[in-house]
Amino acid sequence: NTQGLNRFDKNTGKFKHYKHDPDNENSLRGAGGYALLVDNAGFVWVGTENGVLSRLDPATHTFTHYSHDPNKSNSLPKGFLTTIYQDAGGIFWIGSEGGGLTRFEYESETFTNYKNDPDDPFSLSGNRINVILEDGNDNLWIGTATAGLNKFDRKTGKCIHYRHDPDDPTSISNRMLTCPLPIFS
Repeated sequence: NTQGLNRFDKNTGKFKHYKHDPDNENSLRGAGGYALLVDNAGFVWVGTENGVLSRLDPATHTFTHYSHDPNKSNSLPKGFLTTIYQDAGGIFWIGSEGGGLTRFEYESETFTNYKNDPDDPFSLSGNRINVILEDGNDNLWIGTATAGLNKFDRKTGKCIHYRHDPDDPTSISNRMLTCPLPIFS
């Protein structure tokens, strides 16, 4: 959306428009959001193409922003944020286009990044994340744009990979996952 973010009030039938205002640091950053999430407390989270994670307080209509900090090893990755997920424990998980998976603990404002490491068979299979879901066994399921599905153990930070194998009809059907999958406990 190049015009910002729109919020529809179904009670009044009216829209509230949020746009970037360069003179207001509490306005939306960038043109608009691509990853959206309403968290457990009713705040709206927006991930943008310029790598900014913004939290909208619907009561005050103001945004708080988090972005990549090149001086910190653990901050948001640089670039397009593709998906935001809040797990049952309240932890936020952010997927990006090339920056892997980021764990965000809101209360402490702590970021932890998980990326593909070709020398580590238990790292993410790829860094382009499209979808994040959880199961009832402390695992996240991470769907990538080019490297299949990952079963991510939140306790250990290790992944089991599920990839398409054209010679194996029982393997996952595609290397690209773009929508939520049914998760069974």
